Amino acid sequence: MIVGSAVAAIIAVAAVIIAVALNGGGGEDPRAGETPGPARTVEQPAGTGGGDSGGRETDGDGTDTDEGGDEGGDEGGDDDGDNRDDGGFKDEDASKTIAPAKCTEASESLFDKGRTSMPDLTFKHLDSVKECIREAGWILDEVEYEDDNLYGKNTVLRQSPGTYEGFDPKKDKVTLTISTGYPAS
Repeated sequence: MIVGSAVAAIIAVAAVIIAVALNGGGGEDPRAGETPGPARTVEQPAGTGGGDSGGRETDGDGTDTDEGGDEGGDEGGDDDGDNRDDGGFKDEDASKTIAPAKCTEASESLFDKGRTSMPDLTFKHLDSVKECIREAGWILDEVEYEDDNLYGKNTVLRQSPGTYEGFDPKKDKVTLTISTGYPAS
């Protein structure tokens, strides 16, 4: 019985060693096109609870980065024609995209035979979603705007037809609800 336990332990250790070797040593690989560098953190003043409330962005060694924006004076009025206070505004993130193939190569609905399954367009940047819809030849109906600063300006919050819902791309229109980037009232 002791021999059987020893053999099982040896097999388990060998399996772990093989798994680590096949995984490239267990460390995370940098993303494609990136070079490994110092970790970036956002330091928050004590008691803020996180969020985007005046922290400073630093490299892993504690030195300030230059990406936090200007801390100089006010450059003048808003250039978007909106008279709102920019407190709490979250700008757009154009890196959140959807590949046009998600629309052009959309699969048939599992539940509605003969209809197309709507891909998930939510939490993606509006420009990439519009391109996806246009390249597939679908009909974009309304683009509605809603105050929301959780995901940022020009982020798709809701879609109709809903994700994975069957629809007829030649007849049905796609409606999108988009974030303004401003806090909800």
